[in-house]
Formats: sequence, structure tokens, C-alpha cells
Amino acid sequence: MITKKLISLLLLAVMLTSLLISCNGNTREVMELDGHSVTYEVYRYVCVNSRRDIEAELGEDVWTSDKADEAKATLEDNIKKSLATLYSVCSLGRDYGIEWDDSSIEAAVKIERNELVDEYGSEDEFKAALEEAAMSDGAFNFIKSNEILIDEVYMKIAYADEKNSDEAYLKELFMGDSFIRVKQILVGGENAGTDEENLEIIKGIKAKLDAGEDFDTLCREYNNDLYMFNNDIGYYITRGTRDLAFEDAAFSLEIGEVSDIVKTASGYSLIKRYEKDESYIDENIASLTDEYFEALYTAAFEKKYDSITSSMPELPDDIDIVEIK
Repeated sequence: MITKKLISLLLLAVMLTSLLISCNGNTREVMELDGHSVTYEVYRYVCVNSRRDIEAELGEDVWTSDKADEAKATLEDNIKKSLATLYSVCSLGRDYGIEWDDSSIEAAVKIERNELVDEYGSEDEFKAALEEAAMSDGAFNFIKSNEILIDEVYMKIAYADEKNSDEAYLKELFMGDSFIRVKQILVGGENAGTDEENLEIIKGIKAKLDAGEDFDTLCREYNNDLYMFNNDIGYYITRGTRDLAFEDAAFSLEIGEVSDIVKTASGYSLIKRYEKDESYIDENIASLTDEYFEALYTAAFEKKYDSITSSMPELPDDIDIVEIK
């Protein structure tokens, strides 16, 4: 599940990567995605940082090892995914009449750039930071514009339906079938065991539930979901905000019913659906609204992302993605 917050983090994460690369820009087009020109400087930025991620995991000598072919295939896939993420944002903006290089966005980027120059102490220090992040000025402007564009498009999508400005309408929505309240028992995560061990543990918990033991008690005793500790509320969720397998299981439940074991990226879960609390919705309507808007944005982004990835061209064969500097 690719959320708006995750997309922002994806766009920013590689800005913090340290690499000694020339800061000279190159605006020649190397490929086209969904009608957008991918310049060499943006392409290089994505390639170098994607390669850095693989080298951090497998070592810098992976390209001369017996894993070189596998690593290069992974690198190609990661580059394509990163490009699809960047240009899906651009395409969503275009759908709503906003280009990443609109004058208002350019002005906002300039302000942020000036603030960063002040933080680094000088233009030279800032340029050195760009150099370490494998960025030219053009790549910086594009990535930063994308970050701002996310917020612009998010608001366009959120309020495309005028009713979304009406709190009474939103409360009715949250009390309806599109939002449900659930709790989960999660076995998995950084402090859990192996996949096989986690599966055996969750099977044991399921056996206890089937024997009549209390879900909330087992939730407190076994949970690797830190949010669920001492949490009597659980989660209010809508489609588009959680792992798809989790959502499918949760939305198939009747109130009071417990799911079968569900495998997600986080581990193994048992999910129970609860009656919604109207007073909770009244008190937390702002956060529930944010989650609803997040779901709207995520659905639109994933549709665009899937469209771009399904028609993704091959990477340019005149640029060596392992050797690019």
C-alpha cells in the first residue's frame, strides 16, 4: 500500500544518501514516461541512489560477484519503481491542472532552497550537500517540486467532492459501512522470531480463541503491534489505508467476528471487528477525515502508478546503470 506519507518519504529518502557525484546538471531527455520528459540529471540521481541501496545491503563488490546478474535485475526494477513513483505524482498533478514546474511551485521551491542554504551556512556548503546526494540543481528542483505537488494534488482530490467540506456528511460517512472498527493481534516485526516461528505462535493464539479465550486479553498478552497495547479503541479504517490482505479480511467480518490468520508484510494477524463508538467519532472527526482523504489520494496514486508501470519502457541502453557517475 503506497500512502501519501510514504510517497513523500520515498521522494525525500534518497536526498539524504551520501555519494560523491558531480553537481553539474544535464537536462537532455533520456526517456519519456506518461508524456513527461525524464532528464539525464533526474535519471542519474535515481540510478545512483538505487545502486547505493543495493550496495549497502550486498556490498560494493556485488557487481563483480556471482550475484551480479541478480543484483542488476533488482537495480533495474528499483529504478523503474522510483521513476514510476516520481512521474505518477507529475501525472496526477497534470490531471488536476497543476504542473510540477508551475510558477507557484517554483516560488515555493526557491524559498525552501534559500532556507536550506541558510541552514548549511553558505551557497558553497549547500552545493557540497547536493553533490553528496548525487543531485544537480535541476534534480533538486524536480524532487522538491514533486514533494510540494503531492500536497497540492492531495487537497485537490480531497475536496473534489464539495460534500467533503461538510462535517455532518463526513460523520455520516464514518458511521456507515465504508469505515469499520477493528483490533488486531499481530505476530511479526523486528522483535519477533522467524516466519515459521511466528506462524506457529499465531496458530497457538488462534487455538486459544477457538477454545473461548478473550480476544482483548490475548491481544494484550501476545501483540507485536505496539499501538494495540492498552488501547481499548483499536483502529477505525477505510479501504486504501492498510495492506490489501488485511483490508479484505477486516471488511469481510461481521461485528464480533474474528478472522482466520492473515499474512501481511508485517507478519501474521488475527483481526476482530467491533461496534463503532459514535462519541469517539465525534471527538476524532479531524483525524478520521485525514485518514479518509489519505485513502482517496492513495487510490488515485495507485491507479496512476499501475498505469505507468504497466507501460514502462525499457531503460535507455546507452547508459550503464552500474557505472553511471
